Amino acid sequence: MKMIAISKKQTIISYLQFAIKVFLILFITALFNTNPGCRDPYEFAPEPDTLIPPPNPPRLVSPPDDTGYVLTNIPGLDVVQIDFIWNAIIDAEYYEFHISSEPTFNDTFTRIYELSYNTLDSIFTISCTGDHFWRVKASSPRWTWFTDWSETRRFRIWYSGPPP
Repeated sequence: MKMIAISKKQTIISYLQFAIKVFLILFITALFNTNPGCRDPYEFAPEPDTLIPPPNPPRLVSPPDDTGYVLTNIPGLDVVQIDFIWNAIIDAEYYEFHISSEPTFNDTFTRIYELSYNTLDSIFTISCTGDHFWRVKASSPRWTWFTDWSETRRFRIWYSGPPP
């Protein structure tokens, strides 16, 4: 009689264990099938691009257009220092500054500077006389591309005496 009681107890325990396993399997299967966060891997679509279009180009502040500079006739001091300044662009990580002796920026004199700030101090010597042109654009990893180029400004450098 004791043997039959133990056997019934084991059968009930085995049955309950089996029922719990079946319930868990059905519950987990139902959970995965009804969760809207789980998608079919063949229906994957990337998130929309989070980059934004660039803002307007930097606005040039100084020197004003058509500013003239005179190189002195003093040995060792035949230089002109020009401070180029433009407005800072929010989120810009660096600026590309172009200076050239042609308004098309296609000559061999063209210099390109990559700067992390919105000013450039530059020194010009006697070999740099004549007309020069400058412009700036900005870049940020948050933008889809660079800003457009700023307006182009001209400045002139001549060697002692009246402008050419």
